[in-house]
Amino acid sequence: MRFLHALVLGLCITGAAAASRPPMPADQKEKLEAWYDALGPPRGSETFGHYVARAARVQHGVGYAVPAAAPGVETLRINLDAFECVSFIESAIAVARCSWSGEPDELCFTEDVEASRYRGGDLGDYASRLHYFVDWIGDNEGRGRVENLTASLGGTPVQKDFYLITRRELPKAALEREVLAAVTRTLLATEQRLSSASHDVLGREHAPEALRVLEDGDLVAFVRERPGLLVHHAGFVYWANGTPRLLHASSYHQRVVITESDLTEYLLRRPERKGVIIARPLASQDVPGR
Repeated sequence: MRFLHALVLGLCITGAAAASRPPMPADQKEKLEAWYDALGPPRGSETFGHYVARAARVQHGVGYAVPAAAPGVETLRINLDAFECVSFIESAIAVARCSWSGEPDELCFTEDVEASRYRGGDLGDYASRLHYFVDWIGDNEGRGRVENLTASLGGTPVQKDFYLITRRELPKAALEREVLAAVTRTLLATEQRLSSASHDVLGREHAPEALRVLEDGDLVAFVRERPGLLVHHAGFVYWANGTPRLLHASSYHQRVVITESDLTEYLLRRPERKGVIIARPLASQDVPGR
């Protein structure tokens, strides 16, 4: 269930249409600076994917936490003390992108996290957040921030009914009536669009061969049989000792870990894991206003 909330629960709850990106608290800014320092600049002919994996590896052992809902204006919330699976992905990619482009600072980081997290890169109300990870991939791909590799690796289109947010996760008690009505309409339209579309998935029977050719820093999103939701967990590919492993914020281990098993074993270990979606982070920064 913690994975579920990590993928579909907004990191803040909105009670109004306005939104904000406040300055990072001093302790969080220090952690960000330490992250940049530990990563350092790209090395020689290092690929961006390998750089992303190195950025993510810096946080190995950091704790796991799903942020508590915070009523009020939708705000870009950053917590570098602990991650859930999506905030870990967004934060590591942002650190890598900013360092890669020679802008290892707070402004670049917060703008890039916002660009990943919200539709079109614009922080609006609760409905502007990319709550479903397939939507996260699609929206970011449309802006040149990631590339969905699933179809090229042999994935096949599937359909799914999306409804988890509006039926179970929408913070109705925290929203004013008019705001709730507007947010619900927007989210229902998003769910209808996702439900009507086909989504390429690499089934578990075909995944092992493809998983062996993935590169450091690639994103692996795990498809699971769960009503109202397609993807339930995600992390980075991390090659270690000649084996592709998963580097992720784990609710089971309650920290950022690298799997002891390879990706194929991790996928096949649980029969409810039906397949994967693969995306590759790109170095370009499509950040509105920059």
